Amino acid sequence: MVKATYLKLVGKENKNVSESYLFETLSYKDTEDQAIECLKDNISGEFNVSDIKKVSYSEVFDYPIEEENNTEIEKFWYESKVLLTILDENSGAEKKLTQKFLIEALNIENACFRLKEIMEDSNNENFRILTMDETPILGIYRLSDLKSI
Repeated sequence: MVKATYLKLVGKENKNVSESYLFETLSYKDTEDQAIECLKDNISGEFNVSDIKKVSYSEVFDYPIEEENNTEIEKFWYESKVLLTILDENSGAEKKLTQKFLIEALNIENACFRLKEIMEDSNNENFRILTMDETPILGIYRLSDLKSI
């Protein structure tokens, strides 16, 4: 996860902002280079990658959310920790497994609903949502979306 600080045109004035983005990259150097490349169109003045933190998710679920009346709908990224109970095929014993997911949604209730749908669709009926927290992430850049620089 990258925390970038820079001057951004907000309305008619430049403001210092600090924003977080998630990049799927292979190294810290790649992450910094990709952050600069992807965010350069929004930058006015000095740009600084103030923090790069390695984060790991079992799965990232992004959803296209339709605009209403040509108005962009505000959406958020939620991090969830889920406890799965699975059956060990060899021993027959129940195992508990904790996984972290990142879910794009309109609000926390919508994020919980989507996660429950995902778990039920994948036949994971024995699960419990331990946490669901809004993150500061504004956007996600996957390796498949990034161009070489």
